[in-house]
Amino acid sequence: MRPAQRRELMLARGALQVQAGN
Repeated sequence: MRPAQRRELMLARGALQVQAGN
């Protein structure tokens, strides 16, 4: 697992949270 991949996963999760909150 690469750190960059994990960072992308975190970003995707944040975007999903924003969509759910919106």
